[in-house]
Amino acid sequence: MSGKCGPYVYYMHKGRQCWRRDVPHRDPRTFAQLRTRAVFRAASKTWSQGDPLTKEQRDAWYADGAKTRSRPRMGQSGTLTGQQRFVGRNSTKERRHLGLLLDPRQRKSQQPQPKRPQPLTVAVPLHRPVKRGYHRKVKRRFLTAQLA
Repeated sequence: MSGKCGPYVYYMHKGRQCWRRDVPHRDPRTFAQLRTRAVFRAASKTWSQGDPLTKEQRDAWYADGAKTRSRPRMGQSGTLTGQQRFVGRNSTKERRHLGLLLDPRQRKSQQPQPKRPQPLTVAVPLHRPVKRGYHRKVKRRFLTAQLA
């Protein structure tokens, strides 16, 4: 059993049934969160408007969704609809920089890959790990020596 029932949330953890009180979610409205919501909104509107998708593309999405099973929740799972598959594929992190995928048969290798800058590599000398709390003790000793 998983899900919300009254003021409690039930879930499975390491094969055992657990529960906790439901806590209202924070909505910090971070940049990443707003971007994710905008991508989801754009994918959903694209499916609903119907202009960019042809009948053949919609049929292909329905067929692709019928081959994909949803994640089991509350003991239930099933195949996805075409809209669920379209919005899900176009909302994932890997799709953010590539634009909308209108045809499910199109592979990632056929799409233009974005040019990402190479990460800077800096030669950093290896340090010995510092014992926990040691740095604070040295700092405190240094401050008390200055006061004396």
